[in-house]
Amino acid sequence: MSKKEFLSSKFNMSLGFSPVLIAMIAGEIFAQSTAIYLGASVGVIYIVATSWKKEPHLPLLILYTSAGMLLLLAATTLFLPECCPSAMFSLTLEISTLIPVWMLYLNRKYILSYQVRPSKRCNKKIFVQGAQSAIVAARVAVIFGGLHFAVILVFILMDYPLSSTARLILFRICPPTLFALTIIFNQFGIYYFNKIMKRAAFIPIVNLKGDVIGKSLAIDAFKRKSSYIHPVIRIEIISQGLLYLLPRPQSCIFDKEKTDTLLEGYLLYGESLQQGTN
Repeated sequence: MSKKEFLSSKFNMSLGFSPVLIAMIAGEIFAQSTAIYLGASVGVIYIVATSWKKEPHLPLLILYTSAGMLLLLAATTLFLPECCPSAMFSLTLEISTLIPVWMLYLNRKYILSYQVRPSKRCNKKIFVQGAQSAIVAARVAVIFGGLHFAVILVFILMDYPLSSTARLILFRICPPTLFALTIIFNQFGIYYFNKIMKRAAFIPIVNLKGDVIGKSLAIDAFKRKSSYIHPVIRIEIISQGLLYLLPRPQSCIFDKEKTDTLLEGYLLYGESLQQGTN
């Protein structure tokens, strides 16, 4: 993650749908069993590759769900090589993926409250960050899936039996498009979040000695004034032995109408005192 990025692409948990997307595309070229094996293999390799990294490990809940579903289907193909009609293969994978993802979203409160065992690879904060990202990805996928099934229902009610073109679009093109859009939508959300945060003002959090121990959004300093210690710059204007003061206006967030110095403000994160007073 670059210094200018607040949220990296690793928080795009919808990338966990990649094995399913690959299996859907492979199903248009190879036999169903081969496509499922390919997707399951990609999922397992993805999990192993991310687990070997030395950096703190985010729980890839969407990836675990997708890979687990494909592994179950891979075991099924040992007995039923063609588990569904070829025209319904992508739709079957979509339904098989969205059901556990929907269950994940429904149990989001339990997942976020889960007490993970602290370790060097994962702690409570990292687990919650990964779980929140997975829940966002699950919500987007469920919304897109619901829209897809609603369109299918409308077509069935209005034009049954479906034409070959309608079946092609609804059952073979829409499912991979749904997961591709989910990945793109979440990535755009990360990009937009980073763009907004670049414009946000941060102020340092200091201890009683004045050492910087963290940072917070400037807007949070007003909302939680007593939660942390923030350095404030106050400039007194003295002329001919007189100290100039001014009543605070009604628009002030705190200490309204109190008489105080003319100039004051928070020191921004990364600023020196000289920069803050200019």
